[in-house]
Amino acid sequence: MDTASIRGLSWSTLDPASYNSRKRSFEQMLLQQDSNESSRRTSPSRTHSRVDLERHSSHIVSLSSSNGSPSLEDPENRLYESPASARQYYGDESLILVGFPSAGKKTLGLIASAALRREFVDFDTVFVGKTGLSPREYIEAHGATAYRSVEDELTSEVFRSRQKGCVLVGFFAMASNRQRRLLKSLSTTNPIIHIQRDLGNMIHRGDSDKDRLYRTYQLSEKMHRRFANFEFFNIFQPMADDKPLGPLRLKATEREFVRFLNGIFPQSEASRGLKNLCSSSYTYALQAPSSWLDDPQADYTELDSGADAVEILVEMSPQNQQDLFFKLSQRVAVLRKYCRVPIILDLETSATMNYIAQVNLLELVIRQAPDVIMVSLDMSPHLVKQLSLAKGHSKIIGKYHQKGPISENWDLTNLQTVIDKASLLHCSAIRLTGEAYETNNNFGCVRVVLEARKLSDLPVSCYNTGEYGRSSICLNPILSPVVLPSQSTKQGITLADAQRGLFSSFWRTKKNFTVFGQNVSYSLTPAMHNAACIACGMPHTCDYVESDRLARIREVFERESQGGLAIVYPYKTEVVQMMDEMSLDAKVIGAVNTVVIERISTNEGSPKLYLKGYNTDHIGIRTCIEKNLSPANAIRSQTSALIIGAGGMARAAIYACIKAGVRNICIFNRTEANARRLADYFATVYTNLRLTILTDLSTPWPTDLWHPTIIVSCIPAHKVGDNDAPDFLIPEQWLGSSTGGVFVEFAYKPLVTRLIRFMQSRRSQGWIVADGLDVLVEQGIAQFEILTDRPAPSHIMRRTVREQYSIAQNAHSDHETTET
Repeated sequence: MDTASIRGLSWSTLDPASYNSRKRSFEQMLLQQDSNESSRRTSPSRTHSRVDLERHSSHIVSLSSSNGSPSLEDPENRLYESPASARQYYGDESLILVGFPSAGKKTLGLIASAALRREFVDFDTVFVGKTGLSPREYIEAHGATAYRSVEDELTSEVFRSRQKGCVLVGFFAMASNRQRRLLKSLSTTNPIIHIQRDLGNMIHRGDSDKDRLYRTYQLSEKMHRRFANFEFFNIFQPMADDKPLGPLRLKATEREFVRFLNGIFPQSEASRGLKNLCSSSYTYALQAPSSWLDDPQADYTELDSGADAVEILVEMSPQNQQDLFFKLSQRVAVLRKYCRVPIILDLETSATMNYIAQVNLLELVIRQAPDVIMVSLDMSPHLVKQLSLAKGHSKIIGKYHQKGPISENWDLTNLQTVIDKASLLHCSAIRLTGEAYETNNNFGCVRVVLEARKLSDLPVSCYNTGEYGRSSICLNPILSPVVLPSQSTKQGITLADAQRGLFSSFWRTKKNFTVFGQNVSYSLTPAMHNAACIACGMPHTCDYVESDRLARIREVFERESQGGLAIVYPYKTEVVQMMDEMSLDAKVIGAVNTVVIERISTNEGSPKLYLKGYNTDHIGIRTCIEKNLSPANAIRSQTSALIIGAGGMARAAIYACIKAGVRNICIFNRTEANARRLADYFATVYTNLRLTILTDLSTPWPTDLWHPTIIVSCIPAHKVGDNDAPDFLIPEQWLGSSTGGVFVEFAYKPLVTRLIRFMQSRRSQGWIVADGLDVLVEQGIAQFEILTDRPAPSHIMRRTVREQYSIAQNAHSDHETTET
């Protein structure tokens, strides 16, 4: 019997006790919804979705109960058809989404189709095209047996020709024996994703037969879990005041699902955030307790705290085995939603678990497509072999724990054995842990790391656990465990604690960063960076220097503790000539807004300054575009962008659009000659780019171009020197996109510009506005990470910028009132 078990206890999705317990939880959830929504009317769109669910679930029940249909209560009670089977994909395999009706398969399929540039194939559409009737209508007209025959033939026909280059949804709703054999075969060659969702968000509280629907749901879940090889929990996107969130209501879902897909198909380590995880010194893994993740009242923004990775311990016991298989996907979904860093699943098995239970637990972890899987180096050879086959593109970290401390007297003879086991498993790193009984036990951890470096190039993490082991965590080189700020105890340390320990013991040096430019006294950048440094436990400071002369920047460079600068108007292009090295982005854009200062030792005694130039403006603009561009406006080969302005920010905006995949760009500037120089420059760098100059506001939009779904304003909203701020509105003939788009405003002085008010009035037409503070924060996050070489606590930076802007506005209003 292939079932997860511990000490002979079997687990089944249809176990009576489990069924009754989860059914009670489901009914309690509906009662709570009744209480919460009694004073609110039901959204028509949501009601329609749930009525549609009842109709489709009835269709599924009719199939499962018809003659010749397989019984899903399989005598073998198998949890997974082929646990820990191979998952190595090259990127062109068709993606198959399966799951219960209203789980979101079609929506996710359309998202995947756009992201992967693949044909979208929907079973219902194919069936109607073949028979002229929907599946429900066909069953009502011809019966379930006739429908099953057509369904089998149609499914086989589609998959014979579409095993590559497609996204397929709606197939295998309640698979026949023939379809199950096909599904089993496909699972060896194609990624099959089981889409899950909270049942309470799919079934209406007034449905007449909740027991039937719940039972149908259980049957469906069991069958799809058995034959799939990945699981994705689709978090329900809430509505405010019974109204959808507009064009962006699916944006969070898109971001989470695309990140999940990046764990299935080949991606570079840099694109997945893994490049520096084990190669840089002093990286941290944030420990996210399962109980905390299950708490809907938890402040999930804590997950974005500045750690290098976030980690969940996955362990199974007789008490939690039923919930674990249901909840792990939901916990991982929360991590994808609220943090940007790699996800580590720490798999914990025990000697009390039989082999089948261990394989099923390993399969559950692999199905989440995590960035990293952490496993014991004492894992059985059979499990090692299966993990090597099944891990897909997940990295492996091997762990070894010994009872007692890793002290000065720790036996190093086992170290080579541990390293050999890690090499056999193709680990990216090793984590060694012990249990400290006193603080003196911790010095041995440093020794072990140094000895390991002599034996292998594998990065090694080594520390003691417990109250007395905390100092070893501070000195541990990679993936030190840190706890959530709200979960701080004597048993663990926070990221801020660990960083303060490094700086107070002089392993790290305090630095100063400076915003340099004209009229920078109003800049929010110092407050943003200072708040982020404090949150991360770093003593760095950020100030500003206002100057009408670029030459004064030399004085700032030469400050003893100066670590870098943020360059603002008007010196971004002038400072380029001072750089010793520049990033490719800065070279193409021809402007630098971030400078990192390195000091190189020389024979003369005093170190030589080495200046590295970067540009993060394009990152801020591109992030605002991608975060606010609705799935309906996903970038295609025909997508067009409009850039307003021709200065340094316009260069960054064009580059941002290019990096996002846009190939048709129109430029409008009140000085046409400057616009032409800008277009000529980028035309020489990117020969496949189409650049068009709009000479004046009466110019019609080019008839052979799609209307723009991306508009970026790169002009100041206030007087600069003797030049008044441009004052115009975007012509109606340039706003012909039927699906709206995203408008990005660079200026934030004032925050609500005339152009922003103008575009906000078009929200009903699908236009989303990103203001100057959005751009400031997004480029600031990238700038912080370059200057500090640490992940940014982005939620702290966003909150600080909005708060400081509000304070400044209130102070300005109070000043005007006083003068009056």
